[in-house]
Amino acid sequence: MRRCRVIFVLAFLLSTFLLPCFSADSVTIWVRELGEIDLGMTRSVIRTADGGFAVVGSKDGGFLLMKLDHEGNLEWERVYGAKAEFASFANDALQTPDGGFLLAGRGTPWPHFMGPNGTLFNLIKVDAHGNLEWERLYGTRSIEDPFVAYSIVESSGGYTILGYSESNWSPIASGSCRIVLIKIDEQGNVQWRCEYPIEVPYANAYVTEADDGGYFILTLARFYYYNHFCYDDWDYVLIRTDPEGNIIWKKLYNYTRSDDPKALLPTSDGGFVLAGNVIIHEDKLNYSVIKVNKVGEVEWNRVYSGFLCSATTLKDEGYLLATKSLSGGVILKITTEGEIEWSVKYEGGDEPAIIPYHVVETMDDAYAFTGAKVDNPQVKVLVKFKPQSPGKTTEPSKDYMALPATITAVVATTSIIIVTIIINLKKKGRKLC
Repeated sequence: MRRCRVIFVLAFLLSTFLLPCFSADSVTIWVRELGEIDLGMTRSVIRTADGGFAVVGSKDGGFLLMKLDHEGNLEWERVYGAKAEFASFANDALQTPDGGFLLAGRGTPWPHFMGPNGTLFNLIKVDAHGNLEWERLYGTRSIEDPFVAYSIVESSGGYTILGYSESNWSPIASGSCRIVLIKIDEQGNVQWRCEYPIEVPYANAYVTEADDGGYFILTLARFYYYNHFCYDDWDYVLIRTDPEGNIIWKKLYNYTRSDDPKALLPTSDGGFVLAGNVIIHEDKLNYSVIKVNKVGEVEWNRVYSGFLCSATTLKDEGYLLATKSLSGGVILKITTEGEIEWSVKYEGGDEPAIIPYHVVETMDDAYAFTGAKVDNPQVKVLVKFKPQSPGKTTEPSKDYMALPATITAVVATTSIIIVTIIINLKKKGRKLC
């Protein structure tokens, strides 16, 4: 009798307790640890032509570039620039037509403060294997006007870099920052440079090319009120230029105090989406998504709860928003009208607790994002996921759920075998207990 009870108890435990402990609702396909690195501020991950990924940022005081395959496995890693007191870092990256990469960011062009170890470049070009081909410096080698590259885009006959120049900078205090747009050829040589009389508090600045070869720039500006600056009020400013960088028009969007732009996304109708954080209530985080037409007029504006890290345009003309919460992060997809279509919470439970930074679409209709572990934010990760369709369960990949799926299958098979043996023995009239 005791043996029979043991058999049935084992079968019950296996089928009742072990089977449900591995969730089939997870949308995460895999998670790859990248190590203790800093990620690029404007764009920390791009999809490469071979279906893999490139991650950019900073490590050991230099520009970091990591090349990963389509499964997120590291192929190679390079760090450019020597370690210095003021670390350099790559803010943005592009893959070039020859399979190489351009990395744009902040060097440390103050060798008289840090000795010979300053990283004296803002832009570097590497080949498809990460070997350095050339480097360029667009500031000066003195204290007066160090330049910080923030965004880089491909443009007609070369590339265009948006950044800011720090006038009156010193090792103990930041200077005033002015927005700078630099047009370069394919070898990084300057074709023209435009500096705009807009003082910005820090580096948030985004650029995209217009249909006529001109540019749209999104950054911050102090709100001008009754012939005086409101020094505690920073607002979005959208600048439209001609192909030589000359201003055609600029518009301020005074939404709330201390706005914080995070993305400038072109739309299919020639307009743009401006996305960023806003302060509505002192004790609550909010972010806004503003749709403007091609001349900067507001068409609609949506406000969501949370803190926006980045926004991405999707091939179906929707938008992906990566947001930060107290316990991790949430990734949302919104329609072209700003309605939320779906969301995935990375706050523990079915999905790991991760703060998402930047998101890209993959070639197999999924998504990947860079992020930081909530329990150890210094450790950065690359995550691939695919949201569930309404009424449809997303099949976990063999990589992320291989062990749970295998155990579940074994448990289920074992339970069935045990029950089958018991039934057959009973049918044959054998005494079991």
